[in-house]
Amino acid sequence: KESLENRPEEELRTMISDLRTSWAIDPVRETDIACALLDFMGWCSPFANVLGDQSRANEACELSLEALRAHVDPEFTRWITREVLAVRSQPLARRVAALAVLAPDHGPALLLPLLSCAREEEPRIRIPALEQLVGWDDGGVHGLFLDELARGDSAHLLGNQSAGAWSLAEAHFGTVLLAPLSPFAARLAAIVERGLASSDWREVSRAVSLSRPLDAEAVIPFLIEALRRWKAREEAGVQALRVEMEILRALENRS
Repeated sequence: KESLENRPEEELRTMISDLRTSWAIDPVRETDIACALLDFMGWCSPFANVLGDQSRANEACELSLEALRAHVDPEFTRWITREVLAVRSQPLARRVAALAVLAPDHGPALLLPLLSCAREEEPRIRIPALEQLVGWDDGGVHGLFLDELARGDSAHLLGNQSAGAWSLAEAHFGTVLLAPLSPFAARLAAIVERGLASSDWREVSRAVSLSRPLDAEAVIPFLIEALRRWKAREEAGVQALRVEMEILRALENRS
């Protein structure tokens, strides 16, 4: 119960070292030790986020993560995916830590659990899962991020969680390629068209960014019409230069 920051560094390192030694010499206790490390890491993470990289809490997270990743193999990955991450009755902090342990792994077995986590309401699970899905070339992932965009209107974007999810969707569609005739391209084109027609420069800017994976035929008419409207607003005395330049760059990149 005492503050982690008041503990000597050597005590922290000894504690994690003892757990690693126990894991190595007594594999029967693997599950118990792994859960202990996950729980400790999950408990430390919020403090590390607040106190920063030089804090004892952050060091505890790094040492726990190192100890867990030292045992990552196909069998351990199956256990942590099926028995921890995919089970909503498991403690939240344990599942959050499991996501961090699995972060470097983009194997196909992880796709369905990540999609499930990304649809949860709890942001500590949902946002890290979305982060790991960015750039994954899969129809289910494309659909998930399109759903995030569809509900990410101005009211939603005022919240940090929704703004973060929108940014991740933007990053995803800035990485992947969509087939021009795919239903995902059609849905994205509709979202981009609505955004470019907005009178809010922030929504127009987001729409320009989201237009990257769309083919020229689908998006150039919308970009030209948006440029015409913002030039007219500039002539009427409204500040519009930043939006105009973003639209122009998008057009130049496709010319």
